[in-house]
Amino acid sequence: LEQHGAFGGSGLVHTSLGADLLTVYVVDDTSSMVFVCREHLRRWRKDVADVHNLAVANLERRGTAVPRDPAQPVVVQSGDGFDAARLLLVEPGDGLLVAVPDRDTLWVGPEHGQDLVSLMAAMEDIADHAAHPVSPRVYRLTGGRLEPVAGPRRP
Repeated sequence: LEQHGAFGGSGLVHTSLGADLLTVYVVDDTSSMVFVCREHLRRWRKDVADVHNLAVANLERRGTAVPRDPAQPVVVQSGDGFDAARLLLVEPGDGLLVAVPDRDTLWVGPEHGQDLVSLMAAMEDIADHAAHPVSPRVYRLTGGRLEPVAGPRRP
């Protein structure tokens, strides 16, 4: 985003999720896709929070359930291209891990009982082979912010 997120004087609108992930916003219809920039907000007389709330509402309307407080790991793969974005629908909870290795995969599960080495290796493998990679990391969701999990790695 820092290298390519500005077009002239108007940068992309974004919201930080913590660590190294952020959300950018897109107006997506059947014939085009446009990234929302500051100039759009100025013309629409809206702010980032307005666009963020609309994006979350649109994700909720798409109908794919995201676990609120899963007792076991859940993988969301609806096939609609918005699974990674559904991270915005996960409610913060103590001991909750999430991963978005590619656009079409959201992993959510409790931290307790996870084999972090295997989980981290699996997410790295998915991201390495994805057509639309997002992040190979596993994150801990704390207070609505994502922090990378520092765990043991396979040799």
